Amino acid sequence: MASRGGRRRPGRSPACRGAAVSAPASSPGARHHEGVLYAKKDYNLAKHPQVDALNLEVIKLMQSFKSKEYVREIFSWQHYYWYLANDGIEFLRTFLNLSSEIVPNTLKKSAKPPSRPFGSGPPDDHPR
Repeated sequence: MASRGGRRRPGRSPACRGAAVSAPASSPGARHHEGVLYAKKDYNLAKHPQVDALNLEVIKLMQSFKSKEYVREIFSWQHYYWYLANDGIEFLRTFLNLSSEIVPNTLKKSAKPPSRPFGSGPPDDHPR
């Protein structure tokens, strides 16, 4: 079905129909290892910068995930930011048939160098 202007009708896309059930492989679910997704609040944007889909499809899919409490949404400066919740991680593991060892990068512990205890440096190296 062609709509005016030769563009697809947003409500007919596979990503919106059935939410995650029929989402394409390049959908936000395929990027779940990062744990965070953003989208500019521009419903007419032709393509999302991270995902091979219309920006509107990404926003609608994530709104569906939000209603099921799979993601947490923050809106700031005309951008949506979505963070995977524990239920969303479990849903994507089941839907994508992933092992439990795979976790989003936002939940991984960062390996920062051990800090030295207070007062263990040279005698003149202390906060004033």
